[in-house]
Amino acid sequence: MKLTLLAVLLSAALPRCLPAASVSFGTYLYVDGTVKSQFTVPSDSLSLSTPGSGVGFAAAFLTGGTLLEQNSATDTFGHGTEALLYDTITFAGSAFQGSYATTFSLNLSAQFHGNFTKQGTIASGGTGGRIQVYDGSTQIDSSVFADPDSLINFLFINGPAPLCAQGVNGPDFSTFSGSSFTFNVACSVTVSPAHPTVRILMNLPAYINPSGLASWNIDETHTATLSLGDLGGRTVTSASGVFPGTQSSASPEPNPALLTGFGIGALLLVRAARSKARALRCLNAHGISGGHHGASGTVACR
Repeated sequence: MKLTLLAVLLSAALPRCLPAASVSFGTYLYVDGTVKSQFTVPSDSLSLSTPGSGVGFAAAFLTGGTLLEQNSATDTFGHGTEALLYDTITFAGSAFQGSYATTFSLNLSAQFHGNFTKQGTIASGGTGGRIQVYDGSTQIDSSVFADPDSLINFLFINGPAPLCAQGVNGPDFSTFSGSSFTFNVACSVTVSPAHPTVRILMNLPAYINPSGLASWNIDETHTATLSLGDLGGRTVTSASGVFPGTQSSASPEPNPALLTGFGIGALLLVRAARSKARALRCLNAHGISGGHHGASGTVACR
């Protein structure tokens, strides 16, 4: 009966204590209306043919903190691509002790490179980069990455206030006359023993709207790599386990409900074991084996 009760308690606790929607790292990719987001492996890419004769490509690599994308087509319709990476990083307690200061400035920066060529007239188009940093207690779940509207709502409209948000516009492709371009984006936050964890999002969009039939190639498959700055030898872990400049997180944060469920189960098992041990000692003390009655009659052992 006690084991049955344990099973009931655990089955009731598990659905609530494993919130599948909660995520601590992931990648989000968008190419011409197709969204691909994942939260199980730290890198991903998405490529598909666009209407007309061209291809859209986007990739996010947490392994190098790198975003890549290419928006290329010959068409009369507009096309968009976007790559985004998300990771949770935490500074070890030793990062604020001894010769270290009790607070630490985390300086995030990324440099974007690209090339742009066109034939025909571009009505509007552009690219840009953005970094947003949130407090470690901020809840981010998979619904944020469900579609472009959800992501925009979280980042810009209805989401929690970020600790730092910095966006930089790249070239306006309707007027851009060069071929290669570079732009930088930076964001700085302070971490402390009380708040050693931050959540980082970095994205790279590129869109184009031709005026009539046009050909274009926005090629940002060179480098767009996020740097954490000079960590001064401090130990910092990442939820993905591969973010540059970090070590793998030792283990996921324990869930209180799960711990409670297993804790109750453990107590029940201990009580059952102790009760059985007391009963055996009592039976042995009365010279009874196997729970049978002795010569003196029935012995009550609990």
